[in-house]
Amino acid sequence: LLGYRLDPVSSLLQPVLLTVGVAGSVHLVQAFRRRCRQGAQVWLALREAWHEIAFPALLTVVTTIAGFLALGVHSIPAVRRFGILAAAGVALAAVLTVLAGSAWLIVLPASVGSGRSEGSPYRWTAPAKWLSAHRRGVLLVFALLSVTAATQWTRLQVDTDPVAVLPASSAFRQDFRRLTDQLGGVEVFGLLVPAKDHERVAALRKVLIDQPQVVDVVDEQQAASGETLLTAVIAPASTARRRELFDAVDGAAAAVGSPGSRAVGTVVRVARDSQRLVHDQLLASLLTVLVLLLATLWASRRPLLALVGTIPNLVPGIVVYGALAALGRPVSVATAMIASVMLGLVVDDTLHFLVRFVRARRAELSVAAAIAEAMTTAGAPIVFTSLVLSAGFAVPLAFGTLITTREFGALAVATILLALLADLILLPALLLFAGQWASKVSPVSRAQGRGAGESP
Repeated sequence: LLGYRLDPVSSLLQPVLLTVGVAGSVHLVQAFRRRCRQGAQVWLALREAWHEIAFPALLTVVTTIAGFLALGVHSIPAVRRFGILAAAGVALAAVLTVLAGSAWLIVLPASVGSGRSEGSPYRWTAPAKWLSAHRRGVLLVFALLSVTAATQWTRLQVDTDPVAVLPASSAFRQDFRRLTDQLGGVEVFGLLVPAKDHERVAALRKVLIDQPQVVDVVDEQQAASGETLLTAVIAPASTARRRELFDAVDGAAAAVGSPGSRAVGTVVRVARDSQRLVHDQLLASLLTVLVLLLATLWASRRPLLALVGTIPNLVPGIVVYGALAALGRPVSVATAMIASVMLGLVVDDTLHFLVRFVRARRAELSVAAAIAEAMTTAGAPIVFTSLVLSAGFAVPLAFGTLITTREFGALAVATILLALLADLILLPALLLFAGQWASKVSPVSRAQGRGAGESP
């Protein structure tokens, strides 16, 4: 309806939105089932379930939309379009969860609410005690992992070669490589010479021929305005090397007295956009982290807890991009989106855990008991949503034909699984460690509790 064409980036929308939509309903279903098992009537169980999850669910919708909208700072139109459409899809999925999800629970309460009893509300006390005893070791392991991965970031390279995203079996890619082998290169770029520098065209032609990546200068055209376009064929190379080539051509043109001459063409734009890709992604990630900090602060009402809740969501991205660099894999348009998109997604489970932890502390539970309570009420939904998200993002990994699509799926799955470990291991360890300095969250009035999403 909007007239957009399907491209390698927008092709990721369907599995992303389907997965996010399903995962978003998991906490509602689990809360509803728990209330039904406790003997509540259907309408009361649904109302209490929404009262329990409404506040963290609102925060998760906000952070997920923010993660996608942060892609709007990208200079690449396909990435901006993906972010806007994905954000709109998340908002629509949230509305459908409220309406259709609630209706489904009312119509099918027997099957949804059936199952074994929850058992003791503190059956996760043992893991909480283990984390209490080993919190320093847990923090040390995650710290070493993060620092090791971060040291690899200097090796990250960007490559947005559109031919490289095609599978090796692609007829176009095979024909392209065959022609490249026979001719030395098939891609071209131009050197646009201003009319006032026309007498320097011969020198500029030599500048092009002297470049190692230039196969030949194949054409010279003069426009009515007096500008001259020299067309050169270039050998296959990464976008990083091509960026160096075009910068060298611009510099050499200035050196022979034509500072107004510049490299132009599609391959020039692609190569130089790859550098902006890194800058844009860093900006998008910083914006997402800012929203994440505000969301965790809103959820916890304590700056220290907000910082503690943010750290586990940064670790997966640090590790994944570090692994990408260590394996020598370049950052592409699709994989560059992982940071901000995944930050907006994986923080959802952190918020559910953090809100339940704060509620338990307001109920005068110790830190360890509050962690056990949070794990009991949010642990299963966190695991299930992580598995649903992993399965959804595994679809492009398993069935995608484009290399960048498969890489996006692989990095997304790795990020989600690392975030699961961070939420259930690192986050409790950080809460236990921070508890040595932070005083217990003070009880609040009932009105204040309701304002923070407190259960009645």
